[in-house]
Amino acid sequence: MSYDEKKLYLQNYAVYIAMASRIRKMMITYPSEASRLLPKLKIALRICENIENEIELVKPQLLSEILAQKYLGGKSLDEIAEVMNYSKRQIERLHCLAIKKFEPFDLAHIIK
Repeated sequence: MSYDEKKLYLQNYAVYIAMASRIRKMMITYPSEASRLLPKLKIALRICENIENEIELVKPQLLSEILAQKYLGGKSLDEIAEVMNYSKRQIERLHCLAIKKFEPFDLAHIIK
């Protein structure tokens, strides 16, 4: 997976969180549709869980934390730099390194 593909994959975490929230609301609003919607909800939640677990595997922990803050927490690199007491440029370099070290799992088994 290329650098840009990894970034896009990580950015999709927010999309899957939003999708899961929407599906949950639809299940409450339309209980008769719950059985049709439940598999979609499970897939979205499994993908989110996978992304969380994949981020935790990035070493060292500093790189994992940068990815978690950015993609799970929705923070900008500026915000991460401030919180972690690093310069923005250093966080940019570390973010780039973290993306390179990030290795997604095979998603084929999740979607089935």
